Amino acid sequence: MLLPKSITGIVDSCISRIKELIWLYLNLLFNYKTHSEMVTPVKLRLAKHEARRLVEYFNIKIEGKLNSSDVRNDLIVMAEFYEKLFLKATRQQLKPGHKPTIYHLPLSIARILHNRLQQEPCDSILQNILYNLDHELTNINMAPKFSKQLSI
Repeated sequence: MLLPKSITGIVDSCISRIKELIWLYLNLLFNYKTHSEMVTPVKLRLAKHEARRLVEYFNIKIEGKLNSSDVRNDLIVMAEFYEKLFLKATRQQLKPGHKPTIYHLPLSIARILHNRLQQEPCDSILQNILYNLDHELTNINMAPKFSKQLSI
């Protein structure tokens, strides 16, 4: 049975629209990434002395600076993460042995820490943390890009 041309055109457009919707659905199904998959935490392996030094660094940076109204946003973010870092480092200190512990740093903390350690004078322990942090950020393609020109 042949359909009139007007109905055939409608059926064809419906079929093409259904194909397009199926393609969009399959594309979303296989390529969709949740926010947590796009922003994965940075895994940083720290020995006991490195974790203790990182907690000291956070404490020095945050101490007494959160009471003013013009506090920098990166200090607020560091202060919010400080308690979690402190508790995990304390648990690590109480464990027997010298096995390093993996710390899961949010990407925001990792990038803030990376920037701050690049700009400030660091002791050898913080330089080692910076090296490991830079390595991990580079592995997940999230290392900050610095300009190639020197500003004068």
